[in-house]
Amino acid sequence: MTQPGVGGPGGALVRMRSNHRTAPMTIAPAPVAASQPARWSNGPWPSEATVTASATTIAVPSWAAVLSRLAARAWDWLDGFPALDLVNTVKRIGWQEREQLKDVADLDSWLDAAALPVPRPAHVDVKDLHALRALRDPALRLLHARLGRGDWLHADVEAVNTHLLAAPELVLLGEHPGQTVRYPLGDASAMTRLLAGLAADVRDATQRSDLAFCDAPGCGLVFYRRRTNQSWCGASCGNRVRVARHQAT
Repeated sequence: MTQPGVGGPGGALVRMRSNHRTAPMTIAPAPVAASQPARWSNGPWPSEATVTASATTIAVPSWAAVLSRLAARAWDWLDGFPALDLVNTVKRIGWQEREQLKDVADLDSWLDAAALPVPRPAHVDVKDLHALRALRDPALRLLHARLGRGDWLHADVEAVNTHLLAAPELVLLGEHPGQTVRYPLGDASAMTRLLAGLAADVRDATQRSDLAFCDAPGCGLVFYRRRTNQSWCGASCGNRVRVARHQAT
């Protein structure tokens, strides 16, 4: 799975592994300053130790970081696009839609794992959780409506546009192909700028011809097709559909 950087896809999720099972290992108390720490999501592990195995030096997480990563596996379906990572926080379990942002801890974890158009706020609270879900719900209905799965409602359009107007920005061409530079207008809070950025990505998602919905059992994710005849978001969903069809015959 790729993990985007600010403003679009870029980085890669790093999984580091040593195949030297019999090599002696020594643990030093501090990371190597010259090497860049591995990143699981939008930031480095909370704390690290340096492990030397044979001639290879790698960074490994502490127990606290391992437990944090295990808790973050709830977000392993994230697609690496801000609008999709937002709306897919309503996830289908079986055939029922389930809320994945149930409390502030969920929001904090999701902000670390999701693709975001701007840097995340340093701290979030219950008010921020409600504000994000208040954007997410109309955004989800609009993307479904774009796919013919509901009505395009004026109230949902207004909800998204309100966030766009709350933190306007200039998006200019950068110095390299495909690069853009964002200039916020005004002094909106970090959360307001984040919601505006997510709203902008939702707006752009409604214009994409590769927007699709995966109606496989237990999925229900909105995704972008990688090929014109793609029906499911991934191979596992296609396999479940074929198994279900076989069992029904």
